[in-house]
Amino acid sequence: MTTPNKDNLDTLYRSMVIIWIAQIMSVVMFFVVTQFVDVPDDRPENNILSFVFAASGTFCAIISFVVRARWLRKSVEQQNPALVQTANIAGRALCEVPAILGVIERFLLPGREYLLLLLISALAMLLHYPRRSDLLAASYKDPSFGGWS
Repeated sequence: MTTPNKDNLDTLYRSMVIIWIAQIMSVVMFFVVTQFVDVPDDRPENNILSFVFAASGTFCAIISFVVRARWLRKSVEQQNPALVQTANIAGRALCEVPAILGVIERFLLPGREYLLLLLISALAMLLHYPRRSDLLAASYKDPSFGGWS
């Protein structure tokens, strides 16, 4: 493994922010699709399915923080800044599940409960903003930062 220097970490951080923006934009696009695609009004009401979607989506959003924390801990243990990017992408991928369930709910069920799933997804993704401190923690033994080796 090559030791990262400050330029490599800055590049990695910039790419993590770009991916974060792209993943948030995917949730925005899901919202746009649900607003502009016309669906028939004769869909059957199913409150149980709506509840299952909401519970599953919320569970995935909560689990995303656990998954991200485990990957971040692994990145510090292995002193591998690349695992920080894996942690962020894996966490946000789980945050997309509520948005996808919301889109499915929009086309299957009447009502506007799908907006709650899109909101949960967007808020969880906003909380997954990549932090430079995570990269620094995964590379603190790097001599170019003045750390010990």
